[in-house]
Amino acid sequence: MLALLATQAAAQTAYRLEPLYEGLEKPVSALALTTGEVLLSSLDGRVYLLRGGHVREETVLDVTPRVTALQGEQGFYGVALEPAEAAVGRPRWLVAAFAERDTGALIVSAFPYDDAAHRADLEAERVVLRVEMPEPFHYAGQVRFGPDGMLWVSVGNGERSPAYLRARPYSSQDLSQLRGKLLRVDLSGAAPGEPYAVPADNPFVDTPGARPEVYAYGFRNPWKFTFRPDTGEAVVVDVGEDRWEEVSLVVKGGDHGWPAREGYECLSFPDAPGLVEPRCEELDQVPPLHAYGHLTLDPAGGLSVVGGVVVRDPELPELAGRYLFADFVVGRIWALDLAAGGVEEVLDTDLPITELTEGPNGEVLVVAINGTLARLVPAR
Repeated sequence: MLALLATQAAAQTAYRLEPLYEGLEKPVSALALTTGEVLLSSLDGRVYLLRGGHVREETVLDVTPRVTALQGEQGFYGVALEPAEAAVGRPRWLVAAFAERDTGALIVSAFPYDDAAHRADLEAERVVLRVEMPEPFHYAGQVRFGPDGMLWVSVGNGERSPAYLRARPYSSQDLSQLRGKLLRVDLSGAAPGEPYAVPADNPFVDTPGARPEVYAYGFRNPWKFTFRPDTGEAVVVDVGEDRWEEVSLVVKGGDHGWPAREGYECLSFPDAPGLVEPRCEELDQVPPLHAYGHLTLDPAGGLSVVGGVVVRDPELPELAGRYLFADFVVGRIWALDLAAGGVEEVLDTDLPITELTEGPNGEVLVVAINGTLARLVPAR
């Protein structure tokens, strides 16, 4: 049984988690299908099909020989499924992101997907992106097809050591690198022999020396993102270092702050006096929508932010339109009012939450690495 403590939102509605499935080995992500099933991704490199409360024995995808999860934050991060309208006359792509065995690189690969059998073709893999990582941390690694039909990829900076805070140009700020960025590419529009095309309206396509795949930059570890159903804008969570965790509305071409800032503050060196970026206050950077403190700053805070879903579930009317996010370490779930900016605690759980996402019918699904898939419901 789940040991859960419900708290009161401002509307005085209490919530609980209703378990949908328990026992999967280290689930990290869930992707709802329009046919009612859910694809569950595990840290070791397997993708399972959940149908009617049962997990099919045969996997949808198994790339365990390709994946390493031995160090730091390595592993398999999840999948995205190409929209059907983009794949007329051919199988659509199932896109996966993972840390590669032996090299430790972040790999984004696409596999033809059989919709009837719910199975990906391993033999027809297309490697979309390969991003070398200097350390086995901060991969980010979420892949999603946006409402624009483009493939979006979050890439962390791959850096944990404080030494990188002294290495210029900073990877997250360097537009010639893919690390520390949110990327946007056109998978279905790729020319023959090419892994993808670059959308003509990406912000840096005409910037000399910049990678044209970059949509926004200045991230540390943008672990999860989602899209607002009302505007199509991306909302991303960025895992902080020593003090703050961030939720941000992504600005096209925007600098989201790292490593000059963490949360609302200019970042100081963790091992020496002084600011990482002495010009911090002068920079034109995108502030977060919300930042919460680490436990040393705020006992009601957390240590590692997890995203995120905008609520559309009719069973959760008081939360409609709010962005829900959580913390992996402490298990708290909060609701952010995207218009007014207020934040309320929705539920305090004991779960190591790895994702909040939308289910096949708009449900709010909660994934936890201890093996739990649950639905957020009113406590009645």
